[in-house]
Amino acid sequence: MGSEIRDWLWELAECPSTNTWAKENSARLKHGQAVFTPQQTAGRGQWGRAWLAPAGVLTVSFVLDLPGAICPGFTLGVGLAVLYAVEALCAFGPGGVGIKWPNDLYADDRKLGGILCETLPSKPGTRVIVGIGLNRAVDLAQAPHLSQAISLQQISETVPDQGELLEQIRVYLLQAWGVLIHQGLTPLVPDLNRYHILQGKQISIQRDQEIVKGIVTGINSKGQLELRLAAGETITIAQGQITEWC
Repeated sequence: MGSEIRDWLWELAECPSTNTWAKENSARLKHGQAVFTPQQTAGRGQWGRAWLAPAGVLTVSFVLDLPGAICPGFTLGVGLAVLYAVEALCAFGPGGVGIKWPNDLYADDRKLGGILCETLPSKPGTRVIVGIGLNRAVDLAQAPHLSQAISLQQISETVPDQGELLEQIRVYLLQAWGVLIHQGLTPLVPDLNRYHILQGKQISIQRDQEIVKGIVTGINSKGQLELRLAAGETITIAQGQITEWC
C-alpha cells in the first residue's frame, strides 16, 4: 500500500516496478502525481530489458494526462526535462550531462539514467506513465554489474537529495508536458540536438533484422534519428537499437 507524503507523491517502501504499480492503480492517481520507491526489485527498461536499481538509484513514475494521442518524440521531451532538472541542481564540469537517442541520459559516455513511457487509454485522451530511473548516489564500486553506468555523485560537486530532485523533475516535466501537448516536439529540437551525445558520430543501429550504419546528423521534430549513409543519402529512423558508436 502506498502512502501519500505530498499531495502529488506516493511513496512505496518497496515494489517490483513503479510503472507497473502506477498502471495497476491508475484509477487512484491524478495528473501530475508520482509514485516513488527507494527499493525497486524488478524494474523494466527499453526492449524489455531489466532495469537494475541498487541503493542510490532514484526510481519514480509520473502520471501525465494528454488531451489526445501521445505526440511523436514524447520520450525525448521527457528526457530533456529530466536533464534540465539535473542541471538546475548539480554543478558539473566540462561535458556535463547529455541525451542519447531515444531515451537515455549519459555522462562521460556512461549511462546516468533512462526513461520508459507507457500509455493507457483514458477518456477523452491518453494517460502516459513516465518511468524515470536516475543514478543519483550509487556506490558503483559495490555494483560491478553496472560497469557501464555513472552516478551523479561521481560527476557533480553537489548531489541533491531525493526530495528536491523529485520536486525539480516534476517542475520541468510539467513544463515539457505543456509544450508537448500544444506544440509537439518542435520547440525542443534545438536543445535536443545541442545535448545529443551522438550528434556527428558514426553509429550502428539494429532496425528490424538489419544493421544500418551512418553518421548522425540530428533529431527531427518527430523524434526520429536522422542518419547520413556512406553513399550520401540521409534517412530517418523512428526506432531501433544502437549497438555501437564512435
